[in-house]
Amino acid sequence: IVGGDLLYRPPVIQPLLAVLTALCGPRTQVLLAASMQHSPETLRLFAAAAAESGFDGVLISPSEQHPGFASDEVHIIRLRRARGRGRRANTAAAKQSNRRCVAFA
Repeated sequence: IVGGDLLYRPPVIQPLLAVLTALCGPRTQVLLAASMQHSPETLRLFAAAAAESGFDGVLISPSEQHPGFASDEVHIIRLRRARGRGRRANTAAAKQSNRRCVAFA
């Protein structure tokens, strides 16, 4: 699943996570491109909400991207369902996942 410019304000977070939760299986990967110019806080809120919803997320660093397209302003996030977790994460697992996920915000 690929998406861009979806995280521009906080009210979009829960609907986006609802769609991702419905569409993602255990092997699905999600790539989201998010501009830090619009709302860095929205990205931080999304990271926490994604972890709470059972996703592991990592920021793909600009050095891992094609040099002609990499940008410090646009973050690319890769999400996957956390292994061995259901639709809702338990609190301890969510906190551990949140530490990894918030790192991309």
